[in-house]
Amino acid sequence: MTVQIPQGATDVVFYLKAAASQAEADLDWPGPILLIGLDPVSMGLGCGGTDKYCSTAFSSMWQALRGPDGSVMDRLLAKYVKGVKVNRVAFLGFSAAHGFLNPMLNNDSDRARTSAVVMMDTCFGSGKTGFIKALQDAAAGKMLYATLTAHQPGMKVGSAGVLQSGTECFEQQVLAPSGLKAEPVEARPPMFEPKGGAWQIGKSGFWLRGTDDSGHVDVPHYNLGSKQQRAMLEAYLLPYWKGELGGAVPWQMMAGAALALGGAAAAYYIWSSRR
Repeated sequence: MTVQIPQGATDVVFYLKAAASQAEADLDWPGPILLIGLDPVSMGLGCGGTDKYCSTAFSSMWQALRGPDGSVMDRLLAKYVKGVKVNRVAFLGFSAAHGFLNPMLNNDSDRARTSAVVMMDTCFGSGKTGFIKALQDAAAGKMLYATLTAHQPGMKVGSAGVLQSGTECFEQQVLAPSGLKAEPVEARPPMFEPKGGAWQIGKSGFWLRGTDDSGHVDVPHYNLGSKQQRAMLEAYLLPYWKGELGGAVPWQMMAGAALALGGAAAAYYIWSSRR
């Protein structure tokens, strides 16, 4: 299936607690692309201590961008891609990015206007209602939900807890309450086959369980970086946007006037900030 990109329309990937690389910009995107980092610290919303990009910073950013209806999408696009005719919007988040992504995805309007989320061990704590709704939409083919989960070496699934293990958080706080079933599949290349297995959830939900029950971790949480990030984009987001991902329904065009902010896009633009 060939997905046509409207003339002058640009796909956008927003990065949270992650940096876009030139290697990612050079991937075989189906059309014009913008890779944009969201930086709460530049908005004066950073956390105290050594990690200014903690989850509170990202939840504060979500709060700051909310409109009267609770949606952030219009203000997000106006702030970061003003003058660009936007086609599809995806989010790639690492770690503390859940502070922004979970409440954003809990908003029905924002979730409906999100084509895809790519999660790099981005589930910690409880109350993941937004993630549950997004996974259910992905299972129905309405969006892509692709996640790689991990934790730190030496932790065993079942004893680490949802505040320390992205795998436990996803299993207990997202997958289980979603009522959905994960089916074993092979990881899509160039992603590796994780020790805990690769799983498909409905049409467009994909989970790479980067831990096994004995405590083995393929890539520890704080070692996740641009290599795995690029591989996840190439394995899941690109084929989804090209209409090549098995069972996926290609994203339909965003409602014109609300997202068409005018102008033509450059081939790509990288603006990002690392923690």
